[in-house]
Amino acid sequence: MKYIISENRMTDLVEKLVHTVYPKFNKNDAEVLKWNDAGVLYNPVNGGKGAYYEYFDDEKGGILFARYWIWEFELQLNPELFNALENYFGEDNVGYVLDWFNKEFNMDATSVTY
Repeated sequence: MKYIISENRMTDLVEKLVHTVYPKFNKNDAEVLKWNDAGVLYNPVNGGKGAYYEYFDDEKGGILFARYWIWEFELQLNPELFNALENYFGEDNVGYVLDWFNKEFNMDATSVTY
């Protein structure tokens, strides 16, 4: 008998593993900074487009969990987290990481790297 895990269950498993490695990597606890194309902290008053978001464990810029490139729709994970997720879920199931991230942070990532 073949056992099939639903997409929601896989996304929940990703969330549990992420929180095991980095408990603060979630929308309530992570410090999120948005940077513009010039690498300067984004300020909507000054105009320009945001180029990427960075997700940290605290406001002092401690552990960098991930970086999300807005125009490339690319999620760049901390190498430790990426390796943990890839080792646990396998290369073919990394898409569930994208599903979790997009749901958690309301983004549209289509690829994941480290």
